Amino acid sequence: MMPKGDTIAAIMRVNRSAHAEFLSQFSGDDLTVYLERLNVVQPSTPQKQAQSPTSPGAAALRSAARTTQKDAPFRFKPEPATP
Repeated sequence: MMPKGDTIAAIMRVNRSAHAEFLSQFSGDDLTVYLERLNVVQPSTPQKQAQSPTSPGAAALRSAARTTQKDAPFRFKPEPATP
């Protein structure tokens, strides 16, 4: 598992609306899960280039990525820390 700061930086590269101050409230495990979800919705650039920009799959991917980036910080709630 990568350090929490690296995970936050990776999330911010994918979700440009995310802020480090907000993300730092979550545990490293929660951030890793969130980053994995982002990578499923918005795969890396080489995979995107394999699709035609006008294909139905590419349009669905763009739509899903916009929705996830806009709504994700509000849907992914931190759980209370256990002592």
